[in-house]
Amino acid sequence: AFKLKPFIVSVAFVLIISSLIILLSNKKRKYVYIVFLVLFSILNLSHYLYYTHFNTFLSVGIFKQAKHLTEMKNNLSSTFNIKAFLFAIPVVLYVLLYKKLEANDHFEKRKDKYPVMGEVASSFILGVALLVLVSFTLTGTDISRIKKQWNREYLVEEFGIYSYTTADFVKTVTVPRTVEADYEDYAEKVKELVEYNKEMDKTNQYTNILEG
Repeated sequence: AFKLKPFIVSVAFVLIISSLIILLSNKKRKYVYIVFLVLFSILNLSHYLYYTHFNTFLSVGIFKQAKHLTEMKNNLSSTFNIKAFLFAIPVVLYVLLYKKLEANDHFEKRKDKYPVMGEVASSFILGVALLVLVSFTLTGTDISRIKKQWNREYLVEEFGIYSYTTADFVKTVTVPRTVEADYEDYAEKVKELVEYNKEMDKTNQYTNILEG
């Protein structure tokens, strides 16, 4: 909970995404931020519930097996507890804070004082700079773990939940899917292989070599 690196990486992700939203009008921006906050809260809640039940973090590939969740609904519902409501706090705080700032004409005053493009550039550059800073601390093992995703707990602990989810998504999208063979074609190939083995010589240079 007190590691600095995952906190820095998570802040960098939030800064980069938030900087792009600033390009929208103030009215649209408000709703887009709420949507992103809700999505981030759902993401974190999903990881929390999944980890509580399976002792590992959620993967995008698991959604391919979503049909099996219906068989586990009782187990998943038993995992849900009062702590889950903590993930709704950011959304509630944002709405309350936004209303207060809007009532004080904060956004109108800020618009005149700070150019939009300046805010976008400063937030985006700071986010990228933080990611670059963390990248200098990466070891060969870290890079291997990020690429192969073979130690989810380590990735989340060292780089935060958002970087893990991003790396997992990229891997799921880029890694070629296993193509399922046609059953009849598969059965025919197995039959041919069996027949081929039957026809092979039953004696060779090793036959009876251990006799006696």
